[in-house]
Amino acid sequence: MQTPVFFIVGPVGHGKSTAREILSQLTHLKGGSCSDVIYGCLARRRNVSVDTLRQIPKEELRPTLIALGDFICGSGPKLAEDPADIAFDDAVFRHPSALIRMLYLNGYNVIDGVRRKAELEHARAQLDWNGVRSFVVHVHDPRKALIADNSEDLTEFADLKIVNEGTVEELEVKLKTWLEELFGKQQEDGGKAVIDSVDQNT
Repeated sequence: MQTPVFFIVGPVGHGKSTAREILSQLTHLKGGSCSDVIYGCLARRRNVSVDTLRQIPKEELRPTLIALGDFICGSGPKLAEDPADIAFDDAVFRHPSALIRMLYLNGYNVIDGVRRKAELEHARAQLDWNGVRSFVVHVHDPRKALIADNSEDLTEFADLKIVNEGTVEELEVKLKTWLEELFGKQQEDGGKAVIDSVDQNT
């Protein structure tokens, strides 16, 4: 079986990026975020560097990032802001799972920032068709407020639901325990990735 893909979903600011980093370390798989793809596309549209965009407060950019993400995934209208290169938008492959595809095809197997049901469902169906197993981890911190954006509730797709109300170390223990339930206990020296046990334990 091919290397699995892990999707980290949940409300904005509830620990998805931290969970992604931990899962990447535990599995030795490359991790990335759909927001990184959107930032990259926005940088190209504006003909600036991603670093320049990262200097802008995220709350200020959020409406633009949401609109661009919707556009890339084929659900949003033509963008109000014209691109620096007028041909850029026409070259975008608008597809429900376009953001995920860009990450996966560039070697990322631990992915966060998925916000839409259609996006997740389409990506998982395509992966399954190609013999790639996928897992969804939902992260929620009851101490945090819910930020209004275009995120849909993806709890129903979760293979693991994590209540992230403790320390980073506690979050790591929860993820490691779950991985060991799926794939078996791994070597402690870090010399063997969790994915090495997929064929034997799935």
